[in-house]
Amino acid sequence: QRAWDAAGGVLAVREKLCALVNGPDPRNVCFTPGATYGLNFLLHGLLRPGDKVLTSPMEHNGVLRPLTQLQAEGVEVDYFPCNDKGELLLDRVEEKLTEHTTAVILTHASNVCGTLMPLEQVGEICQKHGLIFVVDAAQTAGAAPIDMAALGIDVLCFTGHKGLMGPQGTGGLCIREGVE
Repeated sequence: QRAWDAAGGVLAVREKLCALVNGPDPRNVCFTPGATYGLNFLLHGLLRPGDKVLTSPMEHNGVLRPLTQLQAEGVEVDYFPCNDKGELLLDRVEEKLTEHTTAVILTHASNVCGTLMPLEQVGEICQKHGLIFVVDAAQTAGAAPIDMAALGIDVLCFTGHKGLMGPQGTGGLCIREGVE
């Protein structure tokens, strides 16, 4: 009975998270020990030698460290330009794309200066070019509106202990069907 109760509780949390971010399906919510763990898990599983990934210099170390590791394994990493306030220069985003670009990884908000990234516009660019759009929402999940479908987000990474007001050591991923 306790196992059934626990499984029901986990499903209820998945359903609430999915509804909060307009995610694809509660079955597509994966829990991890935190956003950094989830980002590492995702990036090491998603990117292969020869792939190119685009990100920003405003990313958290939870993104930058695994990308540095993956560079040593043959993944090309390039950075979108930002101004001195940490704002993405949208008019220069598409010039960074190449035929090897497979994914864009972008924080929703900087953990250092609080700059919000233009997810809607970047999501449109990703959809236009068939790129996987990964958003690190560790700083914003539960504190700012996020609509995965409307923003074109394929993978949303979150932590539980900030805006979602959960316990330390919780987090996860919400992944669109078909992301490989």
